[in-house]
Amino acid sequence: MGIRDVYEDYRRKIKFADLDLASRSMGLLWLENYQKRVFRVSFPKVSSRSLKRDIEDLLNKAYFEGYILSRAVMGTGTDNIIYSNPEKAGDVEGNISRLIALYEQANIATTEPVRDPGAESVARFIVMKIASSPLLTWVEERELLRLHIEYALKAGYLLAIFERRLQLERG
Repeated sequence: MGIRDVYEDYRRKIKFADLDLASRSMGLLWLENYQKRVFRVSFPKVSSRSLKRDIEDLLNKAYFEGYILSRAVMGTGTDNIIYSNPEKAGDVEGNISRLIALYEQANIATTEPVRDPGAESVARFIVMKIASSPLLTWVEERELLRLHIEYALKAGYLLAIFERRLQLERG
């Protein structure tokens, strides 16, 4: 079974709600900050709420697809990965802080996390599939938006790697 087959299988089974509470919070926090930056830097004059929502949806999709791809490459299975205990005071918050630190250390802009040739091919396929959205056919900045989609995919890919690192630290 190739990476693409594993990815497609994982894609059918892993949902955002399955993520650890710290991972979900980190994903939402990262996406919120990233989307603000995308609109501030790349689309400062966009005032259409529906266009903003469509762009946000594309970035959210790319992020989560990157996460799923990473899980497929690592072969961690489709079971929930739980490493935070909401019952334990400060555990979720502490893990969010550690995830933030891992993102800051990774410097996503210069990181090439998709090293496996099969995974790299699947990542290109995912970006191409998302970029084939009808939205990108009429947006003037389509190549810029495509870069933002690639960046969001890479960030989601890293989340699964960081999540695995935190899980292994916990034993």
